[in-house]
Amino acid sequence: MNLNVDLTSVDWKKLRPSRRTLGWIIGVLLVSGVIAGTWYRITHPPRPWLVRSRLDSYLSKKAETKNFQIEFPFPSKAEMSKAVPRDKSEQVGSRTSKDFETLRDEYFEAKTAALKAETQLASTTNSALQSDLQSKQQALEPIAADLWEFQRKWMDETAAEDGSAIVSLNKARREFTRGIDQKMQTAESYPQMYKMVGQELFVARRLIESKNFEHQRAGIAVALDASRDAMNFAQDGMVAARICEGYVLPHLDVVDVANRQSPFSAENILEQCEGIFRRNGEWDNMARGYDIFLKRTNNPRQKDWANSQIADVYQQSGDLKKALVYLRKVKDANAFGVARRIAWMEKRVNR
Repeated sequence: MNLNVDLTSVDWKKLRPSRRTLGWIIGVLLVSGVIAGTWYRITHPPRPWLVRSRLDSYLSKKAETKNFQIEFPFPSKAEMSKAVPRDKSEQVGSRTSKDFETLRDEYFEAKTAALKAETQLASTTNSALQSDLQSKQQALEPIAADLWEFQRKWMDETAAEDGSAIVSLNKARREFTRGIDQKMQTAESYPQMYKMVGQELFVARRLIESKNFEHQRAGIAVALDASRDAMNFAQDGMVAARICEGYVLPHLDVVDVANRQSPFSAENILEQCEGIFRRNGEWDNMARGYDIFLKRTNNPRQKDWANSQIADVYQQSGDLKKALVYLRKVKDANAFGVARRIAWMEKRVNR
């Protein structure tokens, strides 16, 4: 066979693709680029619906079943389809116009100063010290009054809930959780454990899909229970982390921003997810949880807290440069030991 080809005899024009063919090639490349870009945006980080879909498939495989339905006294369809108005405005004291966290910190500072003045005055009758003590005690009065106002308001809200349907739902949720916990302790196989996690998520999803924010909060609580069960019983940190990523973090808009002692406070929910991500070694997700909350709050103090928490995560992961970036975003230099921490990190970063 003669493999020698005279290239000068080849009609290259006939080998050129037509304009129509070129158009098709360019179109295919553009569409492929759009699809690749869209898929990258969906998966980096994964959208919540994608996380839940992948988690469903994984649980079905591990539990050896696709049926996770379980009996639960859900609110009626009418109740779940009705949005309940929620006061999202920042709660402040009537005398100082300050939020609870700020008042609490100011109270400790002012009370400490007053006690110090009382100690000094105990050994003297100096009129200047007496005047100083009196002014410090007067400064405490509006702060203490507003703190008591917050406490009374929360007590009234708790009393008002005692006769509401949400109390029945929360009672049912706690009984459901206790029942699952008891079954987990006597489970004879991992498929049984995974099935119960799937059943918890079945309840959580139905409640989170409600338009009533109280139902949504109950759903988040069930999802967190499922996450802990996956970690503690099934020993599956990946499932625990994906539950936080797909069921909890996307719904931070229903957290209680006013009462830090509430089980649905941002601090409580985010710290639970942080602990799960930490045990699974997911530093980026630890920071992302606080970043999601940071973008949803307008409260200056909560912004400072979230930036400080993100800085903590990066510091613990060994990325001091990123930690410094977030520490410098904290507006109140006296909060969270920011000034001291910045000085310490700068020395190590600039070595």
